[in-house]
Amino acid sequence: MVQLGILRSKEQFLFIKIDNEMNKETQVLPLQELQKKNLQAFLYSKEHLDSDLQEIFQAESRKIPFRSLEELDLEYNKLVEASAEEDLKLVKKIQSAWTLQNNISLLEELFQVLPHLKKLWPNERTAFFEELWQHLKINLGAIELKLIFNDLETEKNKLIRAMVSGKRTGNPLPATDIEEKIMDHYQGEFTKLFDIVDFNESKGELVAVAQIQSSPVIIMAKVCQLSRLQKAVVQSLIEGLSH
Repeated sequence: MVQLGILRSKEQFLFIKIDNEMNKETQVLPLQELQKKNLQAFLYSKEHLDSDLQEIFQAESRKIPFRSLEELDLEYNKLVEASAEEDLKLVKKIQSAWTLQNNISLLEELFQVLPHLKKLWPNERTAFFEELWQHLKINLGAIELKLIFNDLETEKNKLIRAMVSGKRTGNPLPATDIEEKIMDHYQGEFTKLFDIVDFNESKGELVAVAQIQSSPVIIMAKVCQLSRLQKAVVQSLIEGLSH
């Protein structure tokens, strides 16, 4: 499922949802709902832009790519009438540019990001995976993302399975029987520091296995697309955490 927002006025936006069967639904929502929706792109006209909107967009810019209609030579009325296929093509174009910029930014900041994450690893495992989730979310352009990993139960000093999962934000949760079975299913795949073991391009479903400091991690994501640069950047991040 792909979701797109288009600013209708300073108080409202058009919410567009496209399901896996390419059915398109639209709904006019108050702008306050922007912070609750898992949008893959948001479009606005510069004529509506003011300091209040800029502040809202800036607060959400780590979760949603924002582009102006003028920049893309688009019109609101034509977007309303566009087909689901046309909307999906537009979202992929915006996502591609956004993830490219995120990939470049991570590469530029990698030597600051890696030491910071490594400091969290020994004693703040949940915080480590929450931050890793955020990096993976914006560099994959993930619609939904789940990390399954081993955590340490401090009181009993034993390893337990846990996960960080979500759409807009990563929520730390104990693993269920489903995650236990997934980890067991891919147990024989942990032969490299990072490897994409399954990618269904038509559904945008990705499964990757990783080892961080010899500890197994499974990455499950729903994405609009997956480029060679995205793979390389995520691989550099994961491998760098074990060196």
